Amino acid sequence: MGPDVLERLLGGSGTPNGIGNRVWDLLNGSDDTSVSQAREIPRQISIEDSYIKLDNIEQVTKQLRILAVSLLRRMRTDLIGVDQEPAEEPPAINTAPVQRWLAHPKTVRLSTRPRPPQNPDGSRDRSFARISKSAPMPNFVFNLKVDVDVLAEKMVRETLIPLFRQLHPEKQGWNLSLVNVAAANMVEGASEKGGAGRDIGKMFKQQHTVLSPFKLQDEPIREAMQFTLEDECMPIVHAEDESRDDDPHPYEPKLRLNRFGSEDFLTLSQEHDSDTDDVQDENLGMLDADSYQCDMCGALMPLFAIGAHERWHFQR
Repeated sequence: MGPDVLERLLGGSGTPNGIGNRVWDLLNGSDDTSVSQAREIPRQISIEDSYIKLDNIEQVTKQLRILAVSLLRRMRTDLIGVDQEPAEEPPAINTAPVQRWLAHPKTVRLSTRPRPPQNPDGSRDRSFARISKSAPMPNFVFNLKVDVDVLAEKMVRETLIPLFRQLHPEKQGWNLSLVNVAAANMVEGASEKGGAGRDIGKMFKQQHTVLSPFKLQDEPIREAMQFTLEDECMPIVHAEDESRDDDPHPYEPKLRLNRFGSEDFLTLSQEHDSDTDDVQDENLGMLDADSYQCDMCGALMPLFAIGAHERWHFQR
């Protein structure tokens, strides 16, 4: 026996090209297929079984129920994880860990392999061809509170039997050698290592604790600024000023100097100018060092105008 013999025995419709060489290499321990990293979430989960003769709807319904139970149990084994994230507050009593779906298959697929009809000599052609129909995965299969047998019965009645009617609309005349039920089109859910993201509900519950180191503490700063501004407007009281309570003309309270440049308050230079305004008004009559008062008419003039002013008097 060699690759050519295996090709004649195993080859046919629905088989890949070179099946004889492929099987021969595997039988001799030779496989050059690259090994890929295992996935945490499978791409699909399928359960199938082969039959010598499956040619009536009662037998098909029974086998579909068996396959559906196996598929749902396999889904709960491979696609359910335990929530490992700690709660915000420890529970008062020990509770069971919360289970959640790591991925949700969006499609259920039913495949069958009809047996070819007999030849005139009583033999049958070998065929591996399958026919398939798909439908959306019903949401009730993800209910963990319901028993698997109950869910499988409902799945067969509402989903798998309608798919089988689409594959084999005739009520009789078919003979199946294989039936396959698969959960495909996996969509990964919220997880810590991967998937579509983390659990949004828990993120909102824990956002205060997680984000507190990154928040700007602006409220104490505003209170401090308000206290400083209010404190600016308070008069400075000295111990020695207590003796001035009987003074009929007490001094006006001065403002503190630690202000923030507000135009509503006088600055130190403005206070100085306001204090000296009265002194300047009293000294308006005093001669400046650069001014001259005429002895004849009493007029005030700059020093450079003395000569012209005296000539004006002589010309009169």
